[in-house]
Amino acid sequence: MRLVAEMKIPFAQINGLSPHNVRIADPDDDYTSLAATIDAVGQIKPLAVHGDALGGYWVIDGGRRWNAQALRVQQGRLAAEAEEIPAKIYEGSPAELAELSTAASLQKQLHPVEEFEAFARLDAAGLTADAIAKDFGLTLRHVRQRLALGRMAKPIREAWRAGSINREAAEAYCEAGDAADQEALFSELARINCENGAYGIRERARRNKVSAADPIARFVGLDAYAKAGGAIRETLFDTDEEKLLTDGALLKRLAREKLQVEAENVRAEEGWGFVIIHDEPDAPRWRELPERLDFTKTELARIEEIEATPTAYGSPEQIALDREAAEIERKAILRKFSKTRRKDLGIVVQIGDDGDMITTRAVEIIPDATAHEPAPDSPRGSAPQSTSYEPAPLERARIEIEAPPTKGAGEIVNAAATEALAGVAASCGNFALALLVARLGSKWGADAGVEISGGMHFHDRQSELLQQIAHEMFVPALKICAAAPLADLSVAAFEVISAHIRPKPDAIGKTTADMLAVAAQFADVRKRLFEAMDFEAYFKACHRDDAFELFEQHLGASDVGAAKKLKKAQIVEKAAQLAKDKGWLPPAFAAIPAQPEPEPEPAPKTDSQPTKPGRTASVEVAQFLDECCWRGDLCDPTPAKDVYAAYIAFAQEHGWPVLLTNAAFGQEIAALGVEKIKQRAGTVYVGLSLRDQPTSESSEAAE
Repeated sequence: MRLVAEMKIPFAQINGLSPHNVRIADPDDDYTSLAATIDAVGQIKPLAVHGDALGGYWVIDGGRRWNAQALRVQQGRLAAEAEEIPAKIYEGSPAELAELSTAASLQKQLHPVEEFEAFARLDAAGLTADAIAKDFGLTLRHVRQRLALGRMAKPIREAWRAGSINREAAEAYCEAGDAADQEALFSELARINCENGAYGIRERARRNKVSAADPIARFVGLDAYAKAGGAIRETLFDTDEEKLLTDGALLKRLAREKLQVEAENVRAEEGWGFVIIHDEPDAPRWRELPERLDFTKTELARIEEIEATPTAYGSPEQIALDREAAEIERKAILRKFSKTRRKDLGIVVQIGDDGDMITTRAVEIIPDATAHEPAPDSPRGSAPQSTSYEPAPLERARIEIEAPPTKGAGEIVNAAATEALAGVAASCGNFALALLVARLGSKWGADAGVEISGGMHFHDRQSELLQQIAHEMFVPALKICAAAPLADLSVAAFEVISAHIRPKPDAIGKTTADMLAVAAQFADVRKRLFEAMDFEAYFKACHRDDAFELFEQHLGASDVGAAKKLKKAQIVEKAAQLAKDKGWLPPAFAAIPAQPEPEPEPAPKTDSQPTKPGRTASVEVAQFLDECCWRGDLCDPTPAKDVYAAYIAFAQEHGWPVLLTNAAFGQEIAALGVEKIKQRAGTVYVGLSLRDQPTSESSEAAE
């Protein structure tokens, strides 16, 4: 393309806008002001045109100026044949002319649709993305984004131009593929009146496609996926996910195969009996053994350091620390379970958030309650009972279940958990309010295994306020409650919460177990569970092996052998009585901590008791607790690292020459009756809260 001449040409020789002009004229645009300006001072900036005097000229840039001149002709202020218009005359290929128009237009305020359509014209004219990027000083990715939007389906472009969808939504439609797929998705969402949010559109557009940033893609690896024939394309508009794997079914198959291979390697190396792929359709039900691991002092210290180390979620530092903690746990598990015992247990594997394989060790398969029953038409009957038969010590003999239970063991366990949680909520306001707020206020509270349902019967109501409003309509009841003292209202609220919030009616799962563990911070949950358990119904619903596990724990070999000769009803009765005598609870409750025995009150000091001269560490920590902390059952658990950071700041402020290490501080604070426990979020002090929360700077200094 070259500039042929810069001259004035008669207005009558200008045919109109060039087909290569990327600007789209707005029929509602008003050129009156621009025409008046030209009347006053003339046309200052020349038009950019191509063509010649014989065929006429076409405006490649300057459409508004040409339309203003046409208005002057229409109103008789310009003689079309006599008046000449300043112009620059260019010649070149269609692609070069389109590039000139685009370059001129990009210096103006274009609607994004016009900008992207201009890039599409350059692409159609034969210019490569590399050439466009070089000529306009843009990145190649930037140009590819514009080209992709330039190929957007026309109805989507028009909706964007009209403002009915925004830029993010328009970009999301491009993930659907070609223009036909985009238009089909656009019509589908319009038909069902679906909101055109970018996230929802992108999820529907991708369908079977998976981002390269997804954990399953990171686990398989892009090279392995491509080698298996999977296609990869750029997403263009997601800065964190620049590649998209288009064959989701292939990716899932590769992930399953890789999981199976790596899990089998772990199983063979460590000596486990079986492997379960998590969430596989045919995977059996399983449970992790609740046995406590014995960590060494060094391992415990390192775990505390890892928990106290601040890291960003998903960062390489956090991933490395998680892997180190997992390796410490793996070693402790292998120490706990001998090679012989591992042969009867297995592992469960799944893909973690960071794309690594997560392995849960020491799991057992939950037997089907009907697996030990003979088929109705089976000729096999009960094994004959011989009075001379003496089983080997601790050997388990199987007998048939006499009748199907009316309730499953999971339902019985869940009922006990429900009653225990309701009892704690009714008696401890902090736990009741915490349960309610977490259930209704958290993002996933509604799906977390807790439901709000049911009502209260009049005879169940304990508080006077609830009895008073039991038979009232809502508005009169509201007036009574509004006039009630806060203390009465609080007691009634806790009772209502305890009656309406309960675990979902399934066998106790991790969420219910976690709730019970939290409730144990406020009350003796194990005692409440023990009182709520229907042991007869539980052992009747279980297989007899569950009863014999209890017998083996608490009876001698001869007693266990004798019990194997009993019938089901006798085994149930014996197991239930033994459980009550020993304070036993089902394995689902094994991780629930018992309420510690209250420590005896220390004898008051007298003047005759000797004291050590000077100040000791315990005195310093005691002073810190008195001046910086609140103590009591109403205090929320406080992260251990925050308490230690506050102690360091307090010690430095008072100029103490010797500062305790984190471990030494923990020992001193424990000696003063403060309990430290581990939760999923980290280590916390129970019954202790800070008067003034330490700043992030002091926390970092403490670390």
